[in-house]
Amino acid sequence: YKQLGYPKRYFNDRLVETIDDLLAAPEIAGKIELTQPRVMYEFADPALERLSAGQKIMIRMGPKNAARIKAKLRELRSAIAASAAPAGSSKDSNARASDAAHSDAAAPAKRADQ
Repeated sequence: YKQLGYPKRYFNDRLVETIDDLLAAPEIAGKIELTQPRVMYEFADPALERLSAGQKIMIRMGPKNAARIKAKLRELRSAIAASAAPAGSSKDSNARASDAAHSDAAAPAKRADQ
């Protein structure tokens, strides 16, 4: 993460921020009005159009699929939080977990289904 230009930040912190943003996507019941001012469609509701790109994707996939994705995101977030909060955790536990994750970066990646 440091090599990408974020020397004072931790990847896990950014990952949790992103997961939280996706989990905050509103659940819309019913049809959503769209407009096509140019080539691409946009939400007619300005409040929906102001949402983050990730939140818009969550809306576009529909409530059933969004619920499935949100359930997996909650599991992932819990796993990240568990690895970042060892017994007697302190304020910098995320930093320790991020450092540990960073030191494992050279290890071969495991598939999610293993």
